[in-house]
Amino acid sequence: MPAVLFPFFDAIGVIRMDRPKIRKLFPENAPPGGPKPYLLVDPFGIAPAGFGVTEKELGFLRLMNGVRTMGEISSAARDLRGEAVSVREVADLARRLEEGLLLQNEESREAYRRSEEAFRSESERPMRHHGECYPAEPAAFEDALRDWLQPPAGPGAPDFSRPGRRVTGLFAPHIDPLVAGPAYARAYKPAVEDDANDLFVILGTAHYRDVNPFILTEKPFRTPWGLVETDREFAAELRAACRADLSRDELIHKVEHSVEFQVVLLDAFLRGRRPFKIVPLLVSSFAGAIEDGANPGDDPLVADFLEALAGTLESRRGRACIVAGVDLAHLGLKFGDDEKPDARNLEDLEAADRRSLACACVPDADAFWEDVMADENARRICGVAPMYLAAKLLEGSRGEVVAYGRDHRPDEGYAVSYAGVVFRPA
Repeated sequence: MPAVLFPFFDAIGVIRMDRPKIRKLFPENAPPGGPKPYLLVDPFGIAPAGFGVTEKELGFLRLMNGVRTMGEISSAARDLRGEAVSVREVADLARRLEEGLLLQNEESREAYRRSEEAFRSESERPMRHHGECYPAEPAAFEDALRDWLQPPAGPGAPDFSRPGRRVTGLFAPHIDPLVAGPAYARAYKPAVEDDANDLFVILGTAHYRDVNPFILTEKPFRTPWGLVETDREFAAELRAACRADLSRDELIHKVEHSVEFQVVLLDAFLRGRRPFKIVPLLVSSFAGAIEDGANPGDDPLVADFLEALAGTLESRRGRACIVAGVDLAHLGLKFGDDEKPDARNLEDLEAADRRSLACACVPDADAFWEDVMADENARRICGVAPMYLAAKLLEGSRGEVVAYGRDHRPDEGYAVSYAGVVFRPA
């Protein structure tokens, strides 16, 4: 994904104009010479154009959580910046944001509904990140894949090939394939070499907190090679078995990359080799369990979804592969830390990541959850919910970490870690 200055703005609370709440937006660097240095980019395309802001105004935005009044935002901003910030200054910015459909209110919700209806009428889910996060042309992608498949070097490097062995599931990154290509390739190669696998149930991370926890789309996915079909029979059975409305917030599929990258990798490996289908599911944060310090399995909504998905999988166990599109830790200035990660931070980070992965590989979903939440997910593992579900679904299998890496940007002051894991019958 393109580099951004901050993570998604995220907040909770009642929406009133005197207590403004910012929508989920990407702040990006504006083109040189513009009137303001940053642009707020709306991933859903609801806002008509990039909205320019100053560094000072970016600080205001992070305080607009739907709970603080204009006066409280002014006071908090003054405390953060150590300089006077008037209520009028905050109110003027909130008014411009409201006019630009960048606040959460009835007007922006109605625009979202119209965009979702338009997406539902489309015949396919188009590629969104091609040419930026992975090669857009088939030949260029295939060249890159050959490079990614080069055997890992060094003593003790895991053997990720082992053709002929059953593969029941995998964890792959969802960071750009151009960044983590070898980890993707080492996770997928054993799974696609298992000729029994012709159905891939994909649990992708939804990076938007205030949305439906489980989101299904039945649209085929466009890739550089063509269309990958969804298993509509599976989707219909899952909808019938699940009490939750799996269609709500389907628009998230249009903009989310975590499923797209998995589908593209599958098609790169399997196009021309054998037919296959997918079940594309997005899983958002188990926010209630995180806030309450509870186990997600105790949430009736999560328990019902797990039961419905496991039941739908039951008759397909011999040919289905569970895929979790997940990244691990997010550290550094970009994600709200006060300092850049250094060599010691990264060493500690890898040790903590591998400890959590060891729990997931058992697989012991509850132990994995407890390990990540012992410090309230201070590492900001964004794939924790899909990994928890996959670990539950993969009981009776055993995982092996076949790749571990991180995207470390010292100049930009952040690091993101990721892994490839392959599951086989225990």
